[in-house]
Amino acid sequence: MNSPSINLKMRGNFFLLFICYFSINNLQVFADNLKLNYPAYTVASESYILEESNACKRQLDIFKIAVDNKILWSLKMLDSSGQPKPGFIYGNNFWLGSETQCNDLSNRKDFDISPGNIKNNSIYRNINEEYPPFKVNYFAAQFRHNSTIQYHMGLPNDDIMIMGLCLPDICTTKELSELITKIFKDRLLAVNNLYNADYELLNVKNLKDNYDYLFKWNNITVIVFGNYESDILTRIYPAYSISMKSGVLNESSECRKELDTFRDAVDNKKLWGLKMLDASGQSKPGFAYGNNYWLGVKSQCLDFGNRDPFDISINTKNKNLIYQHVHEEFPPFEVNYFSAQFRHNSSMQYHSGTINNEDIIILGLCLPKSCMTIELSNILIEIFQAKILTANHIYDADYHLIQVKNLEDNYDYLYNWKIITILIIVFVTLLLVTTATIYDLAIFENQLKKNDEKTNTKKIPNDNPEEYSLEQKITTSIKLKQNKTSIFIDMLLCFSIYKNTKLLFKANLESKTETIQIFHGLRFISMLWIISIHIASFTSYSIDNLPMTLRILSSINGQIITTNGLFAVDTFFFLSGFLVAYGFYKEEKKKNDNSPTKLTGKLIIAAIIKRFIRLTPAYVMVIGLSFIVFSHFGKTTQFYVGEKLQDNCENYWWRNILYINNFFKNDDMCLSWSWYLPNDMQFFIIAKILTVLSITYFKTCAVIWTCMLMSTAVYSGYLSYSLGLTFTLDMLWDTRDYLYSSPFVRIGPYLIGLAAAYLLVRINNKWNANTITLGLFWIIGIVLSIGVMFFTYDKQISIFQTAIYVGLYRIIWALIIGWIVVASSTNHGGLVNKLLSMEIFIPLGKLTYCAYLINPIIVSTIYLGADVSLHMELFLLVPICLGIIFLTYFAAYILYVLFEIPYIHLFKILNI
Repeated sequence: MNSPSINLKMRGNFFLLFICYFSINNLQVFADNLKLNYPAYTVASESYILEESNACKRQLDIFKIAVDNKILWSLKMLDSSGQPKPGFIYGNNFWLGSETQCNDLSNRKDFDISPGNIKNNSIYRNINEEYPPFKVNYFAAQFRHNSTIQYHMGLPNDDIMIMGLCLPDICTTKELSELITKIFKDRLLAVNNLYNADYELLNVKNLKDNYDYLFKWNNITVIVFGNYESDILTRIYPAYSISMKSGVLNESSECRKELDTFRDAVDNKKLWGLKMLDASGQSKPGFAYGNNYWLGVKSQCLDFGNRDPFDISINTKNKNLIYQHVHEEFPPFEVNYFSAQFRHNSSMQYHSGTINNEDIIILGLCLPKSCMTIELSNILIEIFQAKILTANHIYDADYHLIQVKNLEDNYDYLYNWKIITILIIVFVTLLLVTTATIYDLAIFENQLKKNDEKTNTKKIPNDNPEEYSLEQKITTSIKLKQNKTSIFIDMLLCFSIYKNTKLLFKANLESKTETIQIFHGLRFISMLWIISIHIASFTSYSIDNLPMTLRILSSINGQIITTNGLFAVDTFFFLSGFLVAYGFYKEEKKKNDNSPTKLTGKLIIAAIIKRFIRLTPAYVMVIGLSFIVFSHFGKTTQFYVGEKLQDNCENYWWRNILYINNFFKNDDMCLSWSWYLPNDMQFFIIAKILTVLSITYFKTCAVIWTCMLMSTAVYSGYLSYSLGLTFTLDMLWDTRDYLYSSPFVRIGPYLIGLAAAYLLVRINNKWNANTITLGLFWIIGIVLSIGVMFFTYDKQISIFQTAIYVGLYRIIWALIIGWIVVASSTNHGGLVNKLLSMEIFIPLGKLTYCAYLINPIIVSTIYLGADVSLHMELFLLVPICLGIIFLTYFAAYILYVLFEIPYIHLFKILNI
């Protein structure tokens, strides 16, 4: 008889053997899943067909072993390689990996973020685990498929697929071709059977020293598939996983029944089931570099009930599908697109720290419309707790569900008194504009022409009546006996698109205070800078490679294009302060010290009212438009938007109307970009008081001006030092409430604008400077501008140096702009003056205010409504920026002729 101790020992050994077997079996299952669904891993698994001495084989083996052991560098290589993507049935043959991420794997330069916000590498501190032990390269395998379930439009080579692979650089295209050919022949990938596809390799390209944007459209990406088993689909396709877990729901649930029908359709390869699976999201390449967008194809999902044939020839249509039976072509129930948002805790992902919630993953799901979000939430919680998905294990991640969104829009937000009021105003405005334009073209212009003919001998300024302002034309028409108009007609004509458009493009029509031609050029160029910042900021919630975006923005080119765009706002503050003082001092100079303007409460209130009327109509319309747009996208966008603009505008719109929203946090602000307007309004009030007082108490005002300038410099520097600011993007973002939008740090350039205007009026726009003096000033200006713009390029500067810089850089920039204005106004501007005074800048400069208001809405509309995330690349920024600039100014023109210029003319006629 065995003793109890021996039995206990045998049981212990048996338990250890069981644990070892279970671990090995789990590891094998993990490896099998990778082999079926990740072609780069499949290539490494088949390396045994190469000779033992082959260097490519050795490095592929190292790569495979590293993946099996979840070493970070190998997971980053796997993450950079292509894998299946949604949309194959509707023609998505571009299953790219990430070439930029692959090429960046050996880049040991730190990201441009503060140490406190580096959340990656929490368990990876060993340099041998962070970076590959060999050089890597990005390859593209091009091959044909013969699947009959994909729609074809009759275009050349629309059956060609491309697979991106991040593999050892030492591997030749011949060796990889040999490996991939075997994989295709043996049908090792999971989607061979899913889509009934065989693959024929065309070639493998080594993309080293080549750029993919130069390739033809049909030479780009895709990957392949293999053994078709429900277990594999459950681990890879979350939509299928949900159908497998439908038992969580009650038996009477309509959602459960339709999910079961969907699963059976996929198992039996019915086209409509595969289309739903194909339109749903799954994990994608680029996770390590921030790709948290497991998006499906929303437009494809919502198109499933569309029975209209494609606009292609009968011959091409007949070649499209083997499925012509309506029960296999279309789902037997209504479908809808859902978005699931959940957090991950993987430590292998880089975080930039520039936006909130970088750890949120978004999953797109094309599922039965009968499913309620609570039902899908319960199923997903079960899936996440059981860690069913392969991505859980690859990235060592747990998932915590935040919410499931039904992206169908029921437009309930339109039943809001604020929105109804805005829509009524828009309708009345459109009616006024239409009536005024028709009257202007059909009646008023003809009357003016007849009167011009009858008064041919009457001298008209410049001998060109076309160059009158709207007010001049109306005044002229009133004075002419043959054309006496009523005040109603005068007011109506303020809304004429025809007149307002002509005025917009008149090159020599300047207001009484604005006689400095370069201002329009400065405004337009500064606005381009601001648009670039808005693009970087308002697309951040849809960018799938934020760390690479940081690389771009921290480069010299990126800093010129975007980071230094922060100076553009200071340019506008300078111009605003300059115009307030310049117009006032010009008028006072004409009086020759006779009856100087006295500071009274009535004067200040009247100035505030005029300023309010000038800014508010277009501002209110944009607030209303933003509420509508963001309420719509709050329901329909797949992306997680951290800025709840619709909620802020619903609750805090009154702060904007009172121009006090800059005293609150950016996160609680309606239109976060509107912080400039309350600053400008508050500075305007201060400037009005100072300029009026300076007529009689100049020295006192000069002392106040100096104290304010010194105070803002010291305060800015102190805040920077106390907050421990380093000039990294994440720190700039975290401190924006204190060092970006606060009036106490922004008033410096406005004060410099006041001083520059006083100086220019004092010297009567004349300065007899010699060539040496002018050259010296221009050299100083150029050196200072370069220094200010690129001082922060070296991120190693100390906190104390940064504090000094923050205290002074806005003032220095304003002095540089002040020099350009003074030099150009005294005929010493040279080429700079000629460029900035070009007539093309005049209409563009007039549209600046509306462009500033509308641009973030344009950017957000484009990307929040998209089916896909944005993959940021430097060369991609150029067409993106150009397109957005065009759309911004087109929308600004509409806003200008509807809600800005008509009200300016209207209140002038009413003498308000």
